Amino acid sequence: MSTKLVLSYITAQQALTYKQQLTEDGLTIGHDYVWRYQPVKYNSDWGADPIEESQVEFEFQNPSLASFYRIKWAK
Repeated sequence: MSTKLVLSYITAQQALTYKQQLTEDGLTIGHDYVWRYQPVKYNSDWGADPIEESQVEFEFQNPSLASFYRIKWAK
């Protein structure tokens, strides 16, 4: 069973910082978690409002890790 943790309105640098923190904590990509970053998306007419906000998604194999990092990274 895996559990997703999604953080929205985040920059690429912030996403990489969270990923680095997981590596420093001893977790391994592809074994303990997988991740992806979605940059902000605007419509084709370059409107001021985005059609999709930026987000980073971590999918943990261990649900307790998702809960731990959800609490740790809560703002």
